[in-house]
Amino acid sequence: MSLQLAADLELLKERFIRRVREHGEVWGLRSEARGWAYCPSNDGDEDVLVFWSDRAYAARHAVEEWADYVPTVIALEAFMQR
Repeated sequence: MSLQLAADLELLKERFIRRVREHGEVWGLRSEARGWAYCPSNDGDEDVLVFWSDRAYAARHAVEEWADYVPTVIALEAFMQR
């Protein structure tokens, strides 16, 4: 991984954490038929759940294979407990 990519990822992580703390919520995409949206991990063979810091970011990803998913809020406290 390049130093620039690592720096960009660190900034994105910090922004996510700051916004989640400010608003007290996390957003995911959820389908009644399939549950929470997930994708393959970049680091291995396992799948990972995906989350965003606000509804608009989540909604942007509700396309293609996730077109039938809807942005769904999770209270930060509930998110942290799981």
